[in-house]
Amino acid sequence: ADYGPVGELAGAEGPVYAVEFSPDGKTIAAAGADKKVRVWNISAGECLFAAEGHARQVNSLAFSPNGQELASAGLDQTIRLWNMVPPPMPPAEGKYDAAKPADPKAADPKAVEKPALGAPLGEITEGIEGGIYSLIYARDASLLFTAGDGATWQSWSRKELKAVRSFPGHNQTIYRMSYNPSGSRFATIDYSGKFIIWNASDGSLAFHTQLPVGAAYGFSYSPTGQEVIFATKDPRVLRFQIPQYAW
Repeated sequence: ADYGPVGELAGAEGPVYAVEFSPDGKTIAAAGADKKVRVWNISAGECLFAAEGHARQVNSLAFSPNGQELASAGLDQTIRLWNMVPPPMPPAEGKYDAAKPADPKAADPKAVEKPALGAPLGEITEGIEGGIYSLIYARDASLLFTAGDGATWQSWSRKELKAVRSFPGHNQTIYRMSYNPSGSRFATIDYSGKFIIWNASDGSLAFHTQLPVGAAYGFSYSPTGQEVIFATKDPRVLRFQIPQYAW
C-alpha cells in the first residue's frame, strides 16, 4: 500500500496534545501532558532535545516562519521560546585553515556564546488571560498570537516579550486560531461554536457567525481560503462557505 503509518517517535510520557512540522520539514515538535517539549529529527528518528520549563500540560506549539525558534504554551499561562539553531561546530582539533583569517571574537571574553539547540530564548508570563490552547506567529515573526480560556485572543511583541493588545469577541474558551492560506486574515473558534474572521493587518473584525453545533473544537481552511471545515461535538464534520468579502 502507498499509505499508512511510516513510523513513530517515542519518548512522550503521557498524552500528546500538540504536534508541528518545522518549516523545512526536517524536524517534528510535540508536547502534551508531561509538560515537556520534544523535537525529533525525522530522517534519523532521533530526539534532538526534550525541553523542560512548563508547569502544566502544553497545548500548542508553533515554529517561527524561518524555523529558527519554537514557541510553546499551555495551561500554565506561559509562553516559552526555544532555540532551533544548532551552534556552529568547533573546528577539528589540530586543523587550521590559513586561507581564513582568525576570528577576532575567538579570544574575546565578551563574545556572545551561541545558545545550544533547545535552549530557552525567553518567556512571557505577565498579562496572559487564562490557559492557552492555540498559539501562532505573525507572518513576519514580529508578533505572537495566543488564544484560550480568557475568551479573547492576544498579541505579544516577540522582541520585547510583552503584551501588545487583547481582542474581545468570544464568550467561551477559544480552541483554535489559524491564518487563511493567503495570510490576509486569520480566524478563531470557541467552544460554543462562535466563529470569527479577523483582518490580519490590524485585528479588525471581518466576519462572524454562530455555528449550529453543540460545541466546536477546531477548524481548517481549504487551500483556496473560501471554505472552512469544523471539528465539533456533533458526530459530523461541518463544511462552511465563507462570504466573499471575508476571503
